[in-house]
Amino acid sequence: MDTLREKMLTLNAAIKDYNDPEKVHNDFMKAQKALYFAICIEGVKNKLVTYKANLEKRIFEELFSPDFFDIMREAKWLKGQRLEEELLSNQDKPLSAFGIAEEVDGHQTKTSLDLYHWIEQNIEEMRALFKSIRKLTFKLPPESFAAVYEKQSQKVDMEWVENIFNDKMLSVGKLTFEKVQAFRTRAVAEFINKGLLRYAYRPTTEEIAEVDFERVKRELPPDFEFKDFFVEHCAIFKKMFKWVGKALVIDIENYGKYICLHMSKMTEGELLEFYILEKLLKMINEAIKNLTPKEKNKAIEEQTEPVDMDDEYFAEKMADALKEVETYMWGQSSHAVLFCALRDNHGFTDNMSRYERIHKKLSEKRKMQWACPEGTLRVAFSNNSYYKTSVTRWKAMDVPQRAITLLDKFEAIFGS
Repeated sequence: MDTLREKMLTLNAAIKDYNDPEKVHNDFMKAQKALYFAICIEGVKNKLVTYKANLEKRIFEELFSPDFFDIMREAKWLKGQRLEEELLSNQDKPLSAFGIAEEVDGHQTKTSLDLYHWIEQNIEEMRALFKSIRKLTFKLPPESFAAVYEKQSQKVDMEWVENIFNDKMLSVGKLTFEKVQAFRTRAVAEFINKGLLRYAYRPTTEEIAEVDFERVKRELPPDFEFKDFFVEHCAIFKKMFKWVGKALVIDIENYGKYICLHMSKMTEGELLEFYILEKLLKMINEAIKNLTPKEKNKAIEEQTEPVDMDDEYFAEKMADALKEVETYMWGQSSHAVLFCALRDNHGFTDNMSRYERIHKKLSEKRKMQWACPEGTLRVAFSNNSYYKTSVTRWKAMDVPQRAITLLDKFEAIFGS
């Protein structure tokens, strides 16, 4: 079933083809084509009215992506085009001569001028609708995307994925954390290799540099072939999941938002891959939970449990620690000490910008003495090389005492 986006793109292509000055149309074809376009444009406009009404209630199964809005804004259907010229040059000619009734779908269609006004009015209404829909899309809360994703995922039959996963777990022999982890890495790597994240906003050089590609390679077979875009798409994927203990959990809000915005550009098979991966990760997380006590302990030793700052408990804990150590901070740049503590002692895998955004979010709820605006950490790192070294080595280095004191005070609170 064609999406609304596809219907509009098809109509846009048809009108564009008609407006090609090289095309030859006789008078009968001109009249019939103009009527066809008038009916189609009104049909699409009516669907947009319904779409907008549903979007206002946060009910949607498809979202228009930014590039689609740009395509439709640039679309030239009538003004200054061949269609306009032909309709106006024959504006007084009765359309009955071409087998067209004097009224169609409640609109007067006696002459070409009637058709012109019908098309013109609907195009103007469509443009106004697009502006409203674009604003509504921008204002949608993250939970809306998650709700649509969950609704769609319930329609997908995943029993066959469960069977494949169970067969794989049986074939590997005794289940260990290393085997489950390798299977997880393989599942994610194969997903990324498919290029399904190609519509995402490109990551920064810093975000790409933070991908631990060597570790990924170690957990995959030596003959695994990586696509040229693999590392860049890994950086994109990092924004779509979070660590909860040893479990890799899809962030449904970001994941769902990407799918909602770009689903109309993907095939059904490509969309299915997103649901398959999420299902696999859920089953992998369950398998880790069901490991023997010995394997569970081994997993804990081998993987530092990262801080999930989107988790309410950790967010509160972070806010409490920040308030407690404010008296030991000497300015905005001292946030770099806290960032390093989280990075080296608590598995905070996100980048500097993420820390700065988290702090901004926390400071909206609690008044903080020292702000951490965008770029704070980057400047601090450029001025102090020891920030690039693990905090476990600071006391053996020539690190200022105030940084050591702040680190110890923060660890005493946050690490307890």
